[in-house]
Amino acid sequence: MLKILTTELSQTLTELSMEAAGPRGRAYQPHATRPGGPIAEYEPPPDDYVSGQPWQAVAPLRYFNDRAGSIYAGSNEIQRNILAKAALGL
Repeated sequence: MLKILTTELSQTLTELSMEAAGPRGRAYQPHATRPGGPIAEYEPPPDDYVSGQPWQAVAPLRYFNDRAGSIYAGSNEIQRNILAKAALGL
C-alpha cells in the first residue's frame, strides 16, 4: 500500500511544482542539476545561467523522473491486484 500511496503522492507533488514553475519550468535546463554525463547536441550556457529560480529549472526533470515511479517495483495496477487477493481473497 505504501508503494502505491507514495508514488501517486510524488507524482501529484511534481505536477503541482510544474504548475507553480509556470513557463520557466518548461525550459530544457539539464545543466541545473548536472546529470550523469554530457548530453548529445546540448551546449550549456557558458556562465551556467539558469532561467528563473533553480527549483523551476529542476521541476521538469523531477516530473519526468517521477512518472516511472508507478512502474518500477511492480506497476501500481499489479500492486493493487496483489492487495485485492491478499486482503479480500479475490
